[in-house]
Amino acid sequence: MKWRWKYSERLKKEDEAARMRTEMLLRSKFETSQRIERTRTETAEAVAAIEHEQKLLLQKAAEEMKVKTAKAVAIAKAEAERANEDVHLRRLQAESEQRRKRNVAAINAIFTHLSTSLAAAAHNPKQVLTFIGYTCLLTSAIFLSREMSRLIRSIIEATIGKPQLIRDTTRKTMPWSLLSYVARLASSITPWVNRRGSIPIEESFDDLILPQELKERVLDLAYSARNARRHNAPFRHVLLYGPPGTGGCAVCISILLA
Repeated sequence: MKWRWKYSERLKKEDEAARMRTEMLLRSKFETSQRIERTRTETAEAVAAIEHEQKLLLQKAAEEMKVKTAKAVAIAKAEAERANEDVHLRRLQAESEQRRKRNVAAINAIFTHLSTSLAAAAHNPKQVLTFIGYTCLLTSAIFLSREMSRLIRSIIEATIGKPQLIRDTTRKTMPWSLLSYVARLASSITPWVNRRGSIPIEESFDDLILPQELKERVLDLAYSARNARRHNAPFRHVLLYGPPGTGGCAVCISILLA
């Protein structure tokens, strides 16, 4: 019995040792896996940080390149504009120099011609006097012809035109004066032409209700307007005033129809 007890004790010890070894092996495996996972995480974080830094560096380099490119383009444009301005200024200076030379040449030619003319006039005073005389005669003839045409026109207008006051206020040209004179002459020869189709003035005012005195004044105005139209004379100036709706426009339309 004693050896069996010892044997069982040894088995227990061996089982305990095996269990301890298993636990230690599992713990070591777990710790190893944790270390591996920690190392992997640290490695991934380091790689991500390195990649981020590389991206930042690349972005910074790209921005610096853009800035440098923009500066280079601006400098090139400024130089090109400066070169164009220099070319434009040189062209303007050349044009102004040519213009100045041309003006100087023209002034020299004018003074040369004047000096030659004065020298020729000093040698031939008769020709100078003859030229001055012809010039004065031509100027006098132009002035006299203009004044004579005005005088003849005023005489003709005074003869066949309108009176002085009407002619000054409503001035017309010579053809219109002649046409108006011919029209008046034709109306005086054939008065039935103007009276054809005319209606009595009173009929134009039948639909207007006015006081008797005012109606007589309006009828006198209508007769005066018809006679002025027939004889091509100026119309009377009349002012109708009053608030709206009191018959001013109706009176004007009736006078127009009369």
